[in-house]
Amino acid sequence: MRHGAAWTRPTHRTPVSCGSALSRHRHGEDDGLFPVLAEQIPELRPVLEQLRHDHDVVAGLLRSIEDLVGGLGPHPDADEAQRVRGELDGLIALLESHFGYEERTLVAALNALRVPALDEARGDVLLAGADVGPGGGRTDL
Repeated sequence: MRHGAAWTRPTHRTPVSCGSALSRHRHGEDDGLFPVLAEQIPELRPVLEQLRHDHDVVAGLLRSIEDLVGGLGPHPDADEAQRVRGELDGLIALLESHFGYEERTLVAALNALRVPALDEARGDVLLAGADVGPGGGRTDL
């Protein structure tokens, strides 16, 4: 949906596809990663609660967007298109804030986690800050 362009109902379910990816992200963290972090690094519990809250808000926004788009007729007017655009802009802003907060608060904790299977699999992917040497390799080994 381009600004000023005629409305064309997408043939694919973009909000649903996006929602599915975000749902996997949410459940992977809420049900997998966050309990491990909470157990190994208890001082992160307030951060993890905030991230879980963000996940709930994002899920609500996705439902709202799906309902809004699902209720549009074949030829929505400019006001309807603007409402959808506004909801999508809100979702984008929240996701940018959420992922930035996750990076600032969890990367060092993830680097410090000692989970043998994760240590073998992650290589240098999650490393940042003091654990990364000038060439990008691990310095904590």
